[in-house]
Amino acid sequence: MMTIHLIYGGISAEHDVSVRSASSFISGVNFFSYSVALLYITKDGQWRRWDYSRLVRSD
Repeated sequence: MMTIHLIYGGISAEHDVSVRSASSFISGVNFFSYSVALLYITKDGQWRRWDYSRLVRSD
């Protein structure tokens, strides 16, 4: 199984756009073929590993 490392967020004004884009990407991943390691950058620049279930909403 291949692992995708997705880095999103960041300190720029585009932080929220990056989070929405990452959410959209995750919703399309085939989890039978890929695992995903999420690296979230907070608005103040801290890097965090993140659980994808926190990123994908079930609206």
